[in-house]
Amino acid sequence: MKKKSINYWISFVILVAMILTTSILSIIVLITKNDPNERLGSHIATILISVVLILMLNNKRINEFILTYAVIYVFIALFLGASLNLYNTVSFIHYDKFVHVYFGYTATFVGLLIMSKLTKMSEQNRLFIILFIFSFSLMTAAVWEFIEFTGDKLFDTVTQGPAFYTYDGRKIIDVGETMFDMISNTVGTIIFILQYVFLKEKAITKSMIASALK
Repeated sequence: MKKKSINYWISFVILVAMILTTSILSIIVLITKNDPNERLGSHIATILISVVLILMLNNKRINEFILTYAVIYVFIALFLGASLNLYNTVSFIHYDKFVHVYFGYTATFVGLLIMSKLTKMSEQNRLFIILFIFSFSLMTAAVWEFIEFTGDKLFDTVTQGPAFYTYDGRKIIDVGETMFDMISNTVGTIIFILQYVFLKEKAITKSMIASALK
C-alpha cells in the first residue's frame, strides 16, 4: 500500500475539521432555530463540498497537489469566509479581497498546467504562455462573477455588492464590489506571472509545477 503524502494528510485533516465544525454549527442552528447571519446554507455547502473533496483525495487518478490547492480555497473562502462569516466580521481588512487574490493566483497556475498538458512548453514563446495563463485566469474570474450574478438573481442574495433601493422600490446592486473582486483576481494573476517569469528556475517554482504535473 502506497504511503500517503504530507499533502494528503494536511488536506484530510482540514476537511474533517471543516465537516465536524460546520456539522455542529448546523445542528445548533436547527435546534435553536436561530441563524441571524443566515449561515446554515454555507454550513451545508461546506459539508457537502468537503465530503466530495475527501472522496476525490482517495481517487488516485486525480492530482493530489491540485486538490490541496482546492482544499485551501474551500477552507479560506467557504469555511472561514462564509460559514464563520469572516467576510462580514473582519470586513475592515477586506478579507474577501485576499481570497480573490488567492483565487487569481491559483487560476493562473491551473492555466499553466492545462497548457503544459496540451502542448510542449519548450516549443512555445514565453509571451504566448503569459498571455494564455493571464487570459485563462481572467476568464475564470469572469465566469465566477457570472455565477454570483446568477445566484443573486435566483435566490435574491447580494454577493456582488450592497443593495440600494430607489424611491419606487427597485433594488439596485452596487457593482463596484464586483470590479474590486476582479482587480483582486488580477493582482493574484500578476503575482503568479511574476513568479513564473523571474523565479521559474527557483526550487519552489520547479517543485510546484513538477508536483502538479505528476
